[in-house]
Order: sequence, then structure tokens, then C-alpha cells
Amino acid sequence: VIVSDNIPSNFEYINATLDGNPIPNLSSNPYTFNVGKFTPSTTRSLVITVRAISSGDTINFATINGTYGDNSSISSKDSNNVSVKVLGAPQMSVSKEQNVTSSVEPGELIKYTITVNNLQNVTSYNVNITDQIPQYTDFNRTNDTACTYNSSTGIVNCTKAQMLGLEIWNIEIVVKVTSNATSVTNTANLTWMDGLNNNFSTTNTTTPINVKHPNVTISKEIKTPVKSFYAPGDAIIYQVNIKNIGDGTAYNVNVTD
Repeated sequence: VIVSDNIPSNFEYINATLDGNPIPNLSSNPYTFNVGKFTPSTTRSLVITVRAISSGDTINFATINGTYGDNSSISSKDSNNVSVKVLGAPQMSVSKEQNVTSSVEPGELIKYTITVNNLQNVTSYNVNITDQIPQYTDFNRTNDTACTYNSSTGIVNCTKAQMLGLEIWNIEIVVKVTSNATSVTNTANLTWMDGLNNNFSTTNTTTPINVKHPNVTISKEIKTPVKSFYAPGDAIIYQVNIKNIGDGTAYNVNVTD
């Protein structure tokens, strides 16, 4: 008894087994297999394994041929049709939101929320987010155990072995602004693979956040009537004027005279 199966073009033949044991194919597309002799009530299981290599709708069926004991042919028969819809490569998106929209001051925290979205009902593999902490900020924390921070490179790395179709992954990263910063911008880089180990990537960058800085000035003047000469015992009143002409807050301001 010979079984023939014409594998659709968007599939790749892997192997076949007969009752759990490997069986060689006699020809390719149609793939043919000699499944041996069938006595009355005999049932055998031929399993053909293929791999999808491109998207599309497919219809597949098998044909069986055999001979009688006198080697005359038995009329061939076709199996029922099996329809398979193969989706395309997984499509992913990454977006990034920040809890500050306009400006911050040194010492304040910025929380970034990264959202990774699997847009199709297809599994993505080796999903990875890399996030370079902005210059002149210090890493504070992340909410996800899948993320690690490398203090030498300043990179947060987050990895998932796979994301199922339509799955969403949210990550929070918090940084602290230092006094050297003037503007803070951050970029998240997303990479992933499909089931055939093809690589894909995309990025998302936040809008810049302005960093406010104080600018404290000091001046001094005499408030008593100004004289050319002062006699011993005269009182002189000095007025010290301190002004913050910057756009940020100054703390622990101290004047020594």
C-alpha cells in the first residue's frame, strides 16, 4: 500500500513516522510512503511532519494506492481535505511613556513605562528590550524580574523566551536626574524572532524632558547713609541680596560673610 501526499509550497517537509517508527519517503512532492500490507481490520498511523515557511491558506489531502494479491491495482482513494491557515511573521510594537511631560529638576525621578505588544496571533521568540539609561541620570529601579541592569554599560536588558499572539508586556524603568543634565531623552530597542529564527527589530524614543537648574546670585549694598568716612562707633548696615534667576529650585542656600 502506497500513500502519496503533495506538500503545499508554503510548507517544508521534515520527516515521517509509521506507527511511531521513522519511515523513508520514496519520492518528493508528492511524498510517497510504502506503508506495507494491510490484513482485514488493520489500522496503521502515518504521521508526516512539516514546517510552515511562508504565510497563506492551504488545502492538503493524501492519496492511497494498493494492489491485490495478484498484483492488480486497487482503485486509488483520496482522503478528506485538511485546511490550514498559516499566518505571517509576528509583528511587534514598542511604545514608551514617561510620567513627566515637560520638565524636571535634578534629584527628581522619571518613570518610563515600556509597552511591548504582539500585534498578531503568532508567537514571537527571544523577545528582548534594551534600554540605554539617559546620560546624566542614575538607574533607580525596575519592576520586572526579567530585567537586569548593567552598571558598567548603563543598559537595562529585559528578555522573554516567547510572547504568545496578542500578548502585551509592560515594563517600568525609573531613573534619577543628576545636576549635569540639561535635557533627558530615552530610547527603547525591541528585537524578536519568528519560528524560523528570522530576526526583527523596532525602536521608540521619548520626547525630550527639559531639566531646570537654579542660578543663585548675590550682591551687597550699604543701607545706612553712605559717607566718605565713618567715625568709630558709627553703625553701618549692609544688605545682602540673594536672588534665584534660574528656572529650578535651590536648596540649603547658605550665606557666609
